[in-house]
Amino acid sequence: MNIDKNIMEAPTQIFAAPKPITVRIGYAWPKALKNKAADVKASPADDVWPFLRDQFGDVLDSIQKTTLKKPAAPWAFSYRLGRMRARHGAGVLPRFIELCESSDIVAFDISKLNPNVMFELGLAIASKGVSSGRVFVFMETPSCGEISKILGEVPSDLAGYFITFYARDKDGYKICDPRGFSAALKAIVLDDARSRGMVVPKGREVEESTQ
Repeated sequence: MNIDKNIMEAPTQIFAAPKPITVRIGYAWPKALKNKAADVKASPADDVWPFLRDQFGDVLDSIQKTTLKKPAAPWAFSYRLGRMRARHGAGVLPRFIELCESSDIVAFDISKLNPNVMFELGLAIASKGVSSGRVFVFMETPSCGEISKILGEVPSDLAGYFITFYARDKDGYKICDPRGFSAALKAIVLDDARSRGMVVPKGREVEESTQ
């Protein structure tokens, strides 16, 4: 049997898996309750993070499940979802910039108009670009039918910026326009996933499924 010498001597190529689609969320952390009776405005629990985490997680999970039913891509779809939070002992601002730059998508809840969150949002928009669609802004409203009443509380510099409003009902928080949010998130995630070989590019699905 003849074996091509060039094949025998060819170096083995090692391909590294692509970076997971990374989403991080910033919001005003709830204050520690030393006296619940005196601090009636303080949130008794960190309920914003679980809500926003689940909104992004549900969409990302649906993309992951959908890709399993399509022609196999070079790499499996993967994602990482976390909070904008500095590590103990690390500088807050440098860590935030690091997290922002290493994330594909960032989201901020501005319901409390917290100065730190607003500052971080501004840095994120400057880093990602106003028209990139990679910076999601959330804001709570008394009800989905009363969004117009809360628009006056939106900082003027964010006028015209698309904001995802949500409201609380008897079952918990709900996004007022879930389809719009899902569509916007999916568009960006799928573009990134295709570029990383996690999803078969458009056009190849039909070609491969007919082979």
